[in-house]
Amino acid sequence: MKKLSSQSGMTIVEMLIALAISAVILSSIGTALYIITNITVRGNAHAAAIQDLQRAAFWISHDGQMARTTDLIDGALPVASVTLSWLDADDVSHSSVYSLSGTELLRTYDGITTTVGMYISSVEFSLNDELLTYRIESTPPGRWAASRETIGVAHLRPFAGD
Repeated sequence: MKKLSSQSGMTIVEMLIALAISAVILSSIGTALYIITNITVRGNAHAAAIQDLQRAAFWISHDGQMARTTDLIDGALPVASVTLSWLDADDVSHSSVYSLSGTELLRTYDGITTTVGMYISSVEFSLNDELLTYRIESTPPGRWAASRETIGVAHLRPFAGD
């Protein structure tokens, strides 16, 4: 019987070393993907909270700057809803009502209701010397706590005779 010297193969030790190296590489890739996914999810939750606050603050500030009157009592404790009223250049009356319904901040402008905040966990309005102050907190749902808060002010428009 002739022995072939050209036969070669992997020994069991070489096979185990190759499997161990492959396992380390695959576990590193798996860990990296897990971390990247979690960072992305967390970042998206924070972005949703910030966008929610920006949209709500824009409309409250817009209407607050147009308003001449409000149902708020000057110097009273903050409340969860507000009505702002004004006359436009053609002396047409307008009003906006902001109220929290569940987690949605609703804006009712001249009888038409729209949602200006989807994940609002709390809102407060107060009035001090014609200065409307609002505090809004947004908490989007998800496994990561991504609560954000903003405080803003708007000067009510003075009457023409003021």
